[in-house]
Amino acid sequence: MRFEVHIGRLDHWGGRLGDTGAQLAAPEPGLAASPPGWDTGAALAVWESALHALLASLAEQADHTGAALRACAANYAEADRPLSARHQVVS
Repeated sequence: MRFEVHIGRLDHWGGRLGDTGAQLAAPEPGLAASPPGWDTGAALAVWESALHALLASLAEQADHTGAALRACAANYAEADRPLSARHQVVS
């Protein structure tokens, strides 16, 4: 079985996932606003708190996956160093 590993792409997308995780971890305050004349403040506050918890979980998962992709790219690059003189390595 033959396959190609694009180390640069692994590293790139790992970084992008890390960036996405950072954005998800810092949501804007006041995501929910009550329409004029509606008494929904308490319910929206609970909803917003749940949404922040969900975003924090997604951020952690994106950051973890991004770090794993970057580590994978680094491991492939390290493993390819001794072989790069004899074989073409796709980056």
